[in-house]
Amino acid sequence: MGLKEMGLDVAVIEKMPVLFLRNLDPAMGKIIVEHLEKLGIRILFGRGIDRINGTQKVESVEIAGETIDCDIVVMAVGMSGNNKLAEIIGAKTEKGLVVVNNRMETSVENVYAVGDLVQTYSRIDETPTTMQLATSAYRQGMAAGINAAGGDSPYPGAINTFLTVIGGLEIASTGYTLKIAESLGYDAKAISTKREIKPHYMPDAKEINLRVIV
Repeated sequence: MGLKEMGLDVAVIEKMPVLFLRNLDPAMGKIIVEHLEKLGIRILFGRGIDRINGTQKVESVEIAGETIDCDIVVMAVGMSGNNKLAEIIGAKTEKGLVVVNNRMETSVENVYAVGDLVQTYSRIDETPTTMQLATSAYRQGMAAGINAAGGDSPYPGAINTFLTVIGGLEIASTGYTLKIAESLGYDAKAISTKREIKPHYMPDAKEINLRVIV
């Protein structure tokens, strides 16, 4: 949004088919896309940049046969964790994540791990999960520190709470999406509705979109 607020034309290229796939159902992601498009931001899904053209500076990018003229390319490619240290000491890992118990202790006694690289569990049903947010890492670190010092502080698990603001649009979610709930074997249903955060006759009454998974 910063580039758009500077008066630049902006296009977002997303390799995934929807926004925030881990946190929102496609129906909610669509609302975000519509909001961004109203702000004049173009969104291209399911594509990656095939080529960046230019000699002394960026001049254009090629995406699925389409050439888009541009002056700036900002890339956010994510990250891949390094669990080499855990493997060296013999700590159990699964799918690249360090497995810990509810005390944040690894399979190696008195060795603790927290943060983006650990596999913890869902607070909802204790399903193995990871939650790569600073708030979760903070709570995990508190638990690990107390336990390492001889105390008793179990980590309660993650509930996948996520919130952000994009172009003035407030976005939040917690718990499972419909797709994740179904993949875990739940007979889940989704209910979408709109509600006002205040009675309509009050100042600053706004309508919000809700989607509940049951």
